[in-house]
Amino acid sequence: MPVAYIAIFILGVFVGSVVSVPLYSLIVDRPLSNVNINDLYIVRVMEASTLRPFVDHLAANLKDLDIYIQHEAKGSLQIVREIKDLNKRADILVLVDSELVERELLDQEIIDWYIVLATSSIVLAYKDPENPAVNKIVNLAEKGLWKEVFDLITSGEVRLGIANPDKAPQGYRTYIVLKLAGIKFYGDENYYIDRLNDSGRVLFVQSASALGAHIASGSIDVALTYIHDAVAQKLDYIELPEDLDLSNPRLNKLYSKASYRLPDGDTVYGRAIEVVLAVPRNTYRNGVVYTVLYYMLSTEFRSFLESYGLNILDKPVLRGDPTELPKIIRGLVSIQPATA
Repeated sequence: MPVAYIAIFILGVFVGSVVSVPLYSLIVDRPLSNVNINDLYIVRVMEASTLRPFVDHLAANLKDLDIYIQHEAKGSLQIVREIKDLNKRADILVLVDSELVERELLDQEIIDWYIVLATSSIVLAYKDPENPAVNKIVNLAEKGLWKEVFDLITSGEVRLGIANPDKAPQGYRTYIVLKLAGIKFYGDENYYIDRLNDSGRVLFVQSASALGAHIASGSIDVALTYIHDAVAQKLDYIELPEDLDLSNPRLNKLYSKASYRLPDGDTVYGRAIEVVLAVPRNTYRNGVVYTVLYYMLSTEFRSFLESYGLNILDKPVLRGDPTELPKIIRGLVSIQPATA
């Protein structure tokens, strides 16, 4: 959907939100006195660190329409905690963990709905194919010897990078993948976790996006990370079998056999990795915010996601209560109940 159509959308659907007090109040269900008119064209976005390239693209494409995206990238878990516990203001959230969004935001009535744009997957990323350890892994994977691949990356011969599982979903998803592999190859979900703990060759980093820098510098050999982040950081990668890569929502029952317990006592279960959008209740929900949302649901934006290895849905899926959404937005999504 070309940006020109977005401009028509602004003029034809939401122009009243910035020039007509009654229509503005009707759209956002708030009195104009609560709104700083200078903020109407500024949209505050918080995104998962690995999704920053997509929000950069968003900002560049909407700047010509005088819509300015102010954004910050952090781990999905950190963003959710800031929204929930610190009441931080954001107009749009772009995250990579639908289970987290449902449990911490939807169930707590901080959001009314979220929209699934695409699914991602876990891959084994690397930079230097001439590295003997990496070369060995690649050869095993090409032969379909996945048990041997997981044996090797947890053996201590390979320097493996993992994002902190207590702060980043990528980290606990790495543990979930390792547990699924343990179940698949040894009937023991802790088999590879125990090997990893004993090997002493794991580097923990603060966020998933930091893994690429460590691979590039040679401080780690490989990392189990998101395919979209591997593409963004120009890393080579090996795709895992579908029953291990957390890519397919139809395999959620299988993925859920593995889990990770967070420090706050919550347990997260294996589930397909979904890229989601949400609008917190504490935003003004003005026409410009919905204009940005409209563009993010467009074919143009979703095709950009696809270029990073994401599997875009034929039609984005909304889970939750769409009552307050404008009809033109509801027409772009299919509506499903929440699943967590």
